[in-house]
Amino acid sequence: MMPSQKSLLRVFLLTTGLSLALGFLVGLPAIPIPSSTRATSFHRDATVVHAGPTLLPTKSMPGTQPAGLGSKVFLPAFLPPWIARDTVRTQVSEDIFFLEQAQTFVNVSVNIRSTIIRLKNGKLFVHAPVAPTAECISLLKDLGEVAYVVLPVTAVEHKVYMASFVAQFPKAKVYVAPGQFSWPLNLPLGFRVDGILTDENKEMMPFKDEIDYTGWFFRPFTGSISEVAFFHKKTKTLLVTDAVIWIDNAPPEILKQKGIAPNVWKKMALQACFLGPPNLDTFEEIKQKLIVSPVIRILVVSRAKREVRDWIARVCRWNFERIIPAHFSAPIKAGPKDLRDAYSFLEEEEGKEGANVAASPSPAFGFDLSAFNLGGVTGKGRKRTVVFPEKDTKILDALNKFVSATGLAD
Repeated sequence: MMPSQKSLLRVFLLTTGLSLALGFLVGLPAIPIPSSTRATSFHRDATVVHAGPTLLPTKSMPGTQPAGLGSKVFLPAFLPPWIARDTVRTQVSEDIFFLEQAQTFVNVSVNIRSTIIRLKNGKLFVHAPVAPTAECISLLKDLGEVAYVVLPVTAVEHKVYMASFVAQFPKAKVYVAPGQFSWPLNLPLGFRVDGILTDENKEMMPFKDEIDYTGWFFRPFTGSISEVAFFHKKTKTLLVTDAVIWIDNAPPEILKQKGIAPNVWKKMALQACFLGPPNLDTFEEIKQKLIVSPVIRILVVSRAKREVRDWIARVCRWNFERIIPAHFSAPIKAGPKDLRDAYSFLEEEEGKEGANVAASPSPAFGFDLSAFNLGGVTGKGRKRTVVFPEKDTKILDALNKFVSATGLAD
């Protein structure tokens, strides 16, 4: 293969396969729980009796002006809708809010979430901003003054909105996960960066007294992969992007408004997770559990086992009681034990206590896929890992081999 052909191939795969793995996943649904009659405060009962992860209620919030179709346009968007891009605002607690939008890939509609934290001084910390439509910006400004905007991952569909978003808030400080590059070419990001979210830079962060963070970084593909997790100390809340997901029976509110029924939602959720034809039996196996998405497990974690394992260990030093991912349902009542359980397949692979792993090396491509033999129980009291049927992971496995064979994982 000629160098120019290989470069084109790298760009093509980035925009189609790996951008889905590290980007499209970030556009997966975040399903609000049916709203209660009042805002629900956090209760510190997660560590009293550990009953496993559950979903916590949220409260829908009214829209603000401007209204109408003109307030819902954002061009160019990474994925449709380009015109009627609604934004739903949800209240999680007194100080935490969601802004969620829908986006569509072929016949799969999913959503993307930004989490807003109101700090002690009343100013706002914006995690993973969504498309800055007029409606979105109005809903955000209604909550207070934006002081900090963070890009927690290198995923395309989060990064693509950053320049336009931060332009709306010129006084806000902007911080990004390490390893950023422009897509599809390594050009300037197009927005000011005030700091990189490395562990070494923690002391310089102006929000350090209220929000801690830790990240992981890996460079296996064209570009880099990283994710930074944040811990809001006051509410004991963990913010992640791709680390874990929770899929509920019902579609998120933003999709309900578009008339997507629960049976259609189940198929969409499966297609978003496996990038292939839906097997409804599998939905019953993965729903209402704290899991690592198949896309992330197969295409990312298999190549960065040590980095991810060490990151999860650092994250679990925080005494968090709930998790807010950028995809699917949230907030999730869960603590360090639940997060360790979700990643127990990494320990299973190492043959730790109670493991039941059959190694599956791939001589042709040099990668050990034993992390996906998920039938065992790892560690003392550790839960059985969710099993992904082979028939569901065929497309991901093929893409994984293609990435390896073409040298994109070098």
